[in-house]
Amino acid sequence: MKKINIIFLFLIVATFSLGRPIRNYQQKSDRYLNYEFSRADSAHGFDVLTYDLTLEIDDVNESVTGAVITEVEAEETLTEITYELENMNVDQVLLDGTIANYTYDGSLITIQLGLMNPGELFTTSVEYSGNPIWDGLGMYFGGYHMFTISDPNASRYWWPCYDHPWDKAEVDLHITCREDWDVASNGILGSIVNNGNGTRTHNWNGENPMATYLVSLVTRDLTELNDNFGSIPIQNFVPPGMVANANEDFSNLPFMMETFTGLFGDYPFEKYGNAVTNFATYGAMEHQTMTTLGDYIITGNHTYETTIAHELAHQWFGDCLTCLTWKDIWLSEGFATYSEALYTEAWQGYEAMVNYIHNSIHTYYINWAGNTPYTIYDPPVNSYFTPATYEKPASVLHMLRLKVGDEIFFDILQTYFNDYHNGNVITSDFQETCEEVSSMDLEQFFQQWIYQPGLPALKYTYFFNPYTAIPRIMTYVETESNSDTDFFMQVPFHVNYETSHDSILVDAGPDPVQTISIITAPLYDSVEFDPNNWILSRGNTFSGAEINNAYAADEKVVIYWNEFWEEISVDGYNIFRSESPEGPFELINSELITETQYSDQEVVNGTTYYYRLKAIKDTNYETPYSNTYQATPIAFPFDQGILLVDETMDGAGTQGNPDDVMVDEFYQNVIPTSFTSYDYNQEGAPTIDLVRHYSTIIWHDDYLAEHFISDNIDLLGSYLASGGNLIISGWKTVPEIPNYFLNDLLECGEHQLVSQWEFVGATSEQYQNLHLDPEKLNPAFDGTLPYVSIFPNAINGIYEFDGTVGSSYIGENVALKNELEGKFFLLGFPLYFFQNDDVEQFFIQFLEEIGEVSAGNEIVESKSNLFQNYPNPF
Repeated sequence: MKKINIIFLFLIVATFSLGRPIRNYQQKSDRYLNYEFSRADSAHGFDVLTYDLTLEIDDVNESVTGAVITEVEAEETLTEITYELENMNVDQVLLDGTIANYTYDGSLITIQLGLMNPGELFTTSVEYSGNPIWDGLGMYFGGYHMFTISDPNASRYWWPCYDHPWDKAEVDLHITCREDWDVASNGILGSIVNNGNGTRTHNWNGENPMATYLVSLVTRDLTELNDNFGSIPIQNFVPPGMVANANEDFSNLPFMMETFTGLFGDYPFEKYGNAVTNFATYGAMEHQTMTTLGDYIITGNHTYETTIAHELAHQWFGDCLTCLTWKDIWLSEGFATYSEALYTEAWQGYEAMVNYIHNSIHTYYINWAGNTPYTIYDPPVNSYFTPATYEKPASVLHMLRLKVGDEIFFDILQTYFNDYHNGNVITSDFQETCEEVSSMDLEQFFQQWIYQPGLPALKYTYFFNPYTAIPRIMTYVETESNSDTDFFMQVPFHVNYETSHDSILVDAGPDPVQTISIITAPLYDSVEFDPNNWILSRGNTFSGAEINNAYAADEKVVIYWNEFWEEISVDGYNIFRSESPEGPFELINSELITETQYSDQEVVNGTTYYYRLKAIKDTNYETPYSNTYQATPIAFPFDQGILLVDETMDGAGTQGNPDDVMVDEFYQNVIPTSFTSYDYNQEGAPTIDLVRHYSTIIWHDDYLAEHFISDNIDLLGSYLASGGNLIISGWKTVPEIPNYFLNDLLECGEHQLVSQWEFVGATSEQYQNLHLDPEKLNPAFDGTLPYVSIFPNAINGIYEFDGTVGSSYIGENVALKNELEGKFFLLGFPLYFFQNDDVEQFFIQFLEEIGEVSAGNEIVESKSNLFQNYPNPF
């Protein structure tokens, strides 16, 4: 079945499921342990051999009158047999031609058999009538047409049968309807008899066993279009106005059948065809030998070519090989969905198949599932027909193809098809076939992909050894699951050269797995991870040597990078420099660097330099070059004292929302020395030419919204690298600062924004305690300040969180300090909202520490010849 309009499909399947019990389903908690015993679900003591269904359709009254003769073989001693039939009238029941005793409760017909011994054959006949209930499934009357759809377990809505997929039988149908209507159905059309009363009877004869949910009718004014694939007739029925488009859209059917015959084995049935109508429930349904297609699929330009291929593929997988229970529905829908890609490969070529896998299967599933872990095997009853049973298992089949190779993969499909021809299958049947044909132990593969939930994300890196006679690549790949499932797999890499490439398979697991592979040459153009989209994952992340920033300072450039992948130890790092972005890049460190920063002091102010990084492992293995960073060192005279950068946006002038005047007056009162003021709101971002003259910058942002600190990170990094002193305070400011900046310059690996109304002040053993000023706070905050940043596990804290009674954040770091060339203070709160006296005392301590004022609060003379006072002189 082709999933179309999936939200609508959820609704109808859910409605259907609520109306009847689903029997013999194991609880989810034990399904992984007991899946091999699921054949017990089909134990019922008898085998239905044939159904002979006679049905008269009254389209005016939307009713049916019919009789079903069923031939049955007892497999154990029987005293009764039960068929399903929903909300009809049972008029008479016969056993071997004689009137039988029975009960009917509106859902189940139970027929008394007397005593039937194992091996005995008997026939039952049920005569019935009524108006079939349409519940999104069953028999649909639409005025100008009628069709049936019985997937799953809904044949009982329009004819009495043992309505379970595990008991397949040959079916003959004798359908009487108005004489201007045609009937498209299963099997071979034997005859059409005109009854002389305005009706005709259409006799369709089946030659192969069929699950009840695959029995179907489409009745309306139809035009028959005929073709063939070898000796197999192709019989399509379409509305008269769609003949031209249908001829075009069905023109590739023989090629499709040839493709799947070559891949899977001989076409299994007596004919194939499509019945086109206004199919209200699904986009299409793979009724055995006669698929039902929604009329919108017929466009005349092959728009839905893969849908037509999908339903054809079901004739092999789903119809000939039918899942024993709905637990294994993926053996039908997953195989048909992957067949879309296989047909695309035959129709349009390998690259088209690769793109189809990526866009229409992998990505389709990921977009639907998000980060929710779904399991392929035994889906919930209202989720039989979702991407978890279509696209995800199609991706799994594609990965199985990678794992075993093309020749073995298609040998598996053909062996599986031949071994279970016209039978019922469960997942362990397919797994056993895979293992027998491939001679591989695939238990882990099936457990992680089929029986257990989740998907991996993949993280990888690689090193080259270009210095030996036989060049090698060392790879590491790690799988990170979104469930409790551990994923182990092999992943393809391509090492590309100018005119060729090496394709290698490497191992991956929950811990980074190392693989060393021999390659063709030490010089390569690029490396691609899974370039042909074999692997279904939530994302593939390359982890390499990567520069965070290169800060231009005074006659030096300070380069920072992250520690290499934590689980992979490296010997150290090499830094390369060039005066051109195109190179050549030359090694500038004389010894391997074991830290994650390097100060290049062999530079000239005003010259632009470009830097790249490599990580080194096991002496001779090295990563590819990192990203390139440029920096132009510049003089920092630090000759003009303190610069106060006011990033606060102008507020309403109320408590909790101060305007510029209120903020400016606060800082004028609490900073105990002269300073130069800079208003970010008026002047825009400060330039390097401005800040390099000031030995200390106080950067404050006392506004809850609109932050610009992230736009100034390079400038502030260069300022700190040159020896300037910096203090940053702000409201919700810390989350705006890039993590690499916090790691590089504060050794801060973690921060968290506390939005609760619990913060009442900051305590310190080194500096003045800070208490909130209720007169400045929004009254709604009840004396607290929300949106304060904490720094768990920081080793350089200077202030701790003081909170309301019971707060879980009391004692957490809320401010940090790091000793660089100068000093860097980061406060996770805005200073404006504290008591003036407390903040003034803090500034005295801060300015004494950095030498801007002397002990006793005497002003230190500015280095600047032009000493600017508050307010902003610019």
